[in-house]
Amino acid sequence: MNEKKATFTPYEVDTIKNLVWHILFACLTVNGIEDRTQEETGNKPTAMFSYSGHCGAINVQIYRDGWSSDDSKCRVTYDNTVWLDADYGFETVVDLLEQMHRDCCRYLPEEIEAETALYNEIEAKRAELNELTEKYCRRFPTHDNNS
Repeated sequence: MNEKKATFTPYEVDTIKNLVWHILFACLTVNGIEDRTQEETGNKPTAMFSYSGHCGAINVQIYRDGWSSDDSKCRVTYDNTVWLDADYGFETVVDLLEQMHRDCCRYLPEEIEAETALYNEIEAKRAELNELTEKYCRRFPTHDNNS
């Protein structure tokens, strides 16, 4: 099957990478860096993040009550994959990644929720500022003085 691949600007690529980093960070925050099995941590949530470089996809799985090698003891609560280079268009990839990040943050430990809310507020303001900057730059383009 020949699927059309997306072509992104360097800014869009950086934006996508940044969102993927935030999703990975959320997963690390849910887990910590220790073993996160039911046998080790009881019923604390377990988040799994994987990146498949051969197809440009990330996958996140979250087990709300913890993960166990015994399938009868655990069930996946959240399972989502986003193909980063599919021809969704930049805005759709960003929307999908932002939703994935929000979904991961629902499983953060309570003491981190307030910090995450503040972070999200700062990120929203930063996005608003970036949007205004882009509009301004399009409206008043700079000219090369060497021409």
